[in-house]
Amino acid sequence: MPTVMIYQSPRTPEMRAAAMAAVTDALAGAYGLRPEQIHVYFHEVPDDRWGRGGVLACDRPGEPAHENS
Repeated sequence: MPTVMIYQSPRTPEMRAAAMAAVTDALAGAYGLRPEQIHVYFHEVPDDRWGRGGVLACDRPGEPAHENS
């Protein structure tokens, strides 16, 4: 049973559902599995708790802000 972990900034439930369906469909097709055999987990980290290049994501110019709903 494949397990997929997705680390990301918070997204809406609708966006998570769409991502889960797309990832599940892709793995089911690639591996010849039933969707029920694939586990997808989201680990959402607020933008003030991660960074890149020494700068918090919430402070990076041009970075899209993601609202948690």
